[in-house]
Amino acid sequence: MKERLSGIIWLITRKCNLSCIHCYVADRFKQELSTEECLRILREAAELDVRFVGLTGGEPLIVFDKTRKIVEEAYRLGISTSIQTNGTLIDRTIAEWLANYDVFTYVSLDGPTEEIHDAVRGKGTWSRTIRGIELLSKLDVEFTIVMAVSKINYKYASSLIELAENLGACSAAVIPVIRAGRARSNITINSREWITVLRKVSEYANELRFPLSIWCAPFALLVAKSPYVRCYSCRRSSVVDVDPMGRLLLCDVLDIAIADLRELRFSEALKIFDEHPLNIEISEQIPKECADCPIREFCRGGCYARAYIERGSLNLADPLCPRLADSLH
Repeated sequence: MKERLSGIIWLITRKCNLSCIHCYVADRFKQELSTEECLRILREAAELDVRFVGLTGGEPLIVFDKTRKIVEEAYRLGISTSIQTNGTLIDRTIAEWLANYDVFTYVSLDGPTEEIHDAVRGKGTWSRTIRGIELLSKLDVEFTIVMAVSKINYKYASSLIELAENLGACSAAVIPVIRAGRARSNITINSREWITVLRKVSEYANELRFPLSIWCAPFALLVAKSPYVRCYSCRRSSVVDVDPMGRLLLCDVLDIAIADLRELRFSEALKIFDEHPLNIEISEQIPKECADCPIREFCRGGCYARAYIERGSLNLADPLCPRLADSLH
């Protein structure tokens, strides 16, 4: 069974100042909640003892007035917050505000050099992102460097860990690009490439004794053998995804809406979500392909969004898993 709700990952806006080639949010959402609607939803979440809210997008800092009001209200309610940002809009005022409200910040940096990062996010973005990161470090804002791993940058993932440490980050994170939004198969990595990444980043994190998180690939436990590496499984997560329109999504990558927070109180929407057949399917069933896997109870088949996109079913194993890849080739 899933745990009691502890957090929300909230795509607060579809708007962004960049046009990254791997963006899974691009061209997906037609409307956005008003600031007042967001605050009402946040207060209802607080009644359910939600402990944290992660704001992402799009780019949360492009709608700073809305983001600011949500964060400050969450602070008043005793809810911790984080922001995922491309870093280009961080100036001293924003960095000081992040510090004042204890906002943990995830900054996207998609390569250890200007050439690689800008190939993914656009010319001139590297220098602006680095400037934002330097302000975070100077003002003691806790932050993590996040790399979206694609065919463009996967060979450089381990180098990014050292850069993250040098920039003053408290940790690094890697996540494989998923085939959604602007991302297409020509930039998504295959299982063999991803396993190479996992081995290298795990070894490097261990060597540097630097914390590393691996997102959306719980099967990484089969490969990443280091006490400094953490993996997460979302099939039984105590976190829900909310889109810019206020819908509870099965996953923020998939346009499978389960309930609408514009029409329902959070408690009502959550009950519908918890009892929905698709949610029960992904949380209670383990793909048959995983029956003899030593980490099946933790991983439970890996990323169900990637399985759905690439294999056509929520309850097939993650196509990036090395055990599955071995069985397919």
